Amino acid sequence: EEETKKMIEEESIDATAIDSGEKENPEVAELKAKLMAKDMEVAILTADNAELKKQVGEAAEAAKKAEEEAAAKASLVEQDLKERAAREARMGEQLRASEAARETLEAEMRRLRVQTEQWRKAAEAAPPVIGGDAHFVGHNGNGWGSPATMPDDCDDEGFGGKRKGAGIRMLGDLWKKKGSK
Repeated sequence: EEETKKMIEEESIDATAIDSGEKENPEVAELKAKLMAKDMEVAILTADNAELKKQVGEAAEAAKKAEEEAAAKASLVEQDLKERAAREARMGEQLRASEAARETLEAEMRRLRVQTEQWRKAAEAAPPVIGGDAHFVGHNGNGWGSPATMPDDCDDEGFGGKRKGAGIRMLGDLWKKKGSK
């Protein structure tokens, strides 16, 4: 821009020197001076216009680059969001599956507690029922045929005879009742 201005000024100085050498009409000299001033003004405006075009081009390029960067960032954010949504869906499914498994295990534990309690009660009730008479249990041991607890009128097959089979049937009935609850 400055170089262009200097060149125009040098040309105008040279032209005025040539004109001054020739004796021309003062009107012509004045018109030539105005013409040179206008030529200088046009040259300055042309240089300014070129500089502005260059700045506009740089600004447009910077804006385009910024737009591309923003689009790339938006794409990355969108992809990250999709990945997080997929991960959240997977984790939600895993949570639901683990909750269902936990509920199943808790139900199984409750069922096993009830069953264990039934077996414990059956085991506590079994010796008197199997043994035949409840008054033998607890004297000297468990009541399973120790000589001190055997009645005198007992035969060799054991005491209680027929009642022993009835006791086993009663135990089976007891188990059936507890199992159906």
